[in-house]
Amino acid sequence: MDIEEVKELIDCHGEGDYLDFKEEDYHKDNKVELVKDIIAFANSHSIRNKYIIIGIKEENNVCEDIIGICKEKVRDEAEFQQIIKTYIKEDLIVEYKIIDVDGKDLLVIKIPVSNNVNRPFMVKTQIKYLKENEIYIRKGSTTALANKKDLEYMFRENKNSKLIIQSYLDVNLS
Repeated sequence: MDIEEVKELIDCHGEGDYLDFKEEDYHKDNKVELVKDIIAFANSHSIRNKYIIIGIKEENNVCEDIIGICKEKVRDEAEFQQIIKTYIKEDLIVEYKIIDVDGKDLLVIKIPVSNNVNRPFMVKTQIKYLKENEIYIRKGSTTALANKKDLEYMFRENKNSKLIIQSYLDVNLS
């Protein structure tokens, strides 16, 4: 993970379909928002790497201050990767690293653009209010359920998608 790229994102970019700032890490006992955000960014139409940078105070979608995190309170990478494998359908590559920026520790979650070829990513196993097979997407600085137009765009852009949509005309109704 390139520290200079992270610094540039903090200094020069605002939240959007490839970047989110959070003051605090996702609580260890609450995986729902983590899974939802990871899926949404992985499905984003952005054609660049996507980042969730934790330890940043933001205002009006831009970095106001680097506040840092407490490294001892962050889940370890093995636990993080297990959450990804357990709750997200398709093989999703996600980098998870604590980096030092200006003397403060930040947790950076990077979703490489190379994942775009496996979209759409979806909830594999229900977790609280996230239902199996739901597909979330990042649109600007918000997260929402993907709609038909979003899915059509993903399939048009990705001829190698593993998801097969079967027409009701192909199904034997007898």
